Amino acid sequence: MAGLEKISTALMLELGLKGIFGFDFIRMPDNQCVLIDINPRFPATLELYPHRQALFDGHFVACLGSKVRLPANPGTLIGGHIILYASADWRVPQRFSWPSAVCDIPRGGSAIPSGAPLCSVKVYARDEPAVIGGLQDAIGELRAQVVSHAGAGVIPAELNIHKIGE
Repeated sequence: MAGLEKISTALMLELGLKGIFGFDFIRMPDNQCVLIDINPRFPATLELYPHRQALFDGHFVACLGSKVRLPANPGTLIGGHIILYASADWRVPQRFSWPSAVCDIPRGGSAIPSGAPLCSVKVYARDEPAVIGGLQDAIGELRAQVVSHAGAGVIPAELNIHKIGE
């Protein structure tokens, strides 16, 4: 992780990035990390932080060139987020009942081609195992509902949920 911090800091300084921004890395089978994307704006995962308004306010102030001192994390919850991609073509039923943890939901009647984003699943809990379990439960519930409407094969059969460093 120290290597990623060093690379990220060098990129931030070289590119003149300010505020909250994101770097996307892929961890390769040999545990090397490869930079695949630079997001010069705050990432969508900002919404997973309970104190996101303070973070957004700090981002705005930092982009104007001022120094920011952010408060300590006042929240006791952590969040997890997964984007699900369709593994087969699917037309969303008009009156489909989405689980409560699902968001970024397509409208009823929408055609979702294989490989396209289907929806997001977000879960908040007090610790990481509960977040991972909540994500797995929500995905299982969604899979069961999709199977009852469309048959098997729309939601990926297996999702690997793990934290960085495992």
